[in-house]
Order: sequence, then structure tokens, then C-alpha cells
Amino acid sequence: MNALQGRPLDDAINVFGMPSGERTISGRRYIQWGRSSSGFVPVTTPSTTYGNVNVGRAYGNYSSTTYSTSYVPVNYNCSVTMEVDENDRIMRGQYEGNLGGCEGYIKRLNRFRKQIGAR
Repeated sequence: MNALQGRPLDDAINVFGMPSGERTISGRRYIQWGRSSSGFVPVTTPSTTYGNVNVGRAYGNYSSTTYSTSYVPVNYNCSVTMEVDENDRIMRGQYEGNLGGCEGYIKRLNRFRKQIGAR
């Protein structure tokens, strides 16, 4: 978020896209972006069975592994908030969410940082 600090709000809009909201709290203006989605992630679990065989004079051990897959629900979300001054310059920013939700914003911000030569 530091790469956007002091820059025009238009830069943030170019990076993140159209904002999803705007709020004023105690005279401070906040611009917000947000995304959320849900889905399912496959989780595969192994199950191993052990035993022995005794047929006549033959004796031996065996093992067998089977795999079962279940689908676990996941929720991805991200919220980015920028505080802007009266000249639409970004004063500070913050984000909240998980990697699945914020990954797209992170990639866009990293591209922007590269463009402007920021570390």
C-alpha cells in the first residue's frame, strides 16, 4: 500500500478498478474496494489397511492404500480501504482479508510498483 501513498486517487482506481464504495467518517473520506467469493477445494485423504494371509503353507503380510476425496467449502474475501485528502491524494491505505481474496489486488499492486520503480 505504501506505493500508493501520496499519489492521486486515479492511480488507485487504475490499479484496483472501480471502487465499490465511499464513506465519510468524522470528516475523513475513505474509498473502498472489495471482493468475495466462495467455492470448494478438494482434499484427498489416504487410508491404509494392513493384514496377513495364511493359505496352507503360504503366509504373508499385505497392505493396501486407498484414497478418498472430499470437497471442503472455502470463502475468499478482501477489502481495501484508502483514506484520501481534500485533493484526492492517498494519505494511507489498509487491507483486510485472506490470500485467496486479496491475491488479485496484490498482483495488480505489484505490477504498479514495478511500473513506478518502487521497492
